[in-house]
Amino acid sequence: MSRRRNLLILVGILAILTAFLMAAYWPSTLPQVLGKDFAQLKEVQIHLSHVRNNSPSRDLTLSPDDPATGDLLALLEGQRYRPVYHNPWGAISGHPTALDYCEKAAVSISLNIVL
Repeated sequence: MSRRRNLLILVGILAILTAFLMAAYWPSTLPQVLGKDFAQLKEVQIHLSHVRNNSPSRDLTLSPDDPATGDLLALLEGQRYRPVYHNPWGAISGHPTALDYCEKAAVSISLNIVL
C-alpha cells in the first residue's frame, strides 16, 4: 500500500509542477503583457539596426494618431508572446550561430511602447 501511495504522491507532484510551468510559460497577447494601461498608448519608439554590417541605424517614433501605429499594433496584437525569464546566476556559456538565409536581410528591431 505504501508503494502505491508514494506513486500517487509522485504523480500529484508532477501534475502540480507541470501546471505551474504551463502557467508560467503560457503565451500571452500584447494587451495582456502590457496590462490595463495599453489603451493609453502615448508613443511607440522603434530602433532598427543591421546585424551583420555597419550600416547606419534608424530611430522612429510613432504617435497614436499616426496610421502606421495602428497597422503596427494590429500586427503585434495578432501574435502571442512567451515570457523570458533571465538566468539569475549569470550567463550560460555558448556561442552565437549565424543563420545563412538571414545574412543579407538581418535587421534588429527593438520596440519601446510608452504608456
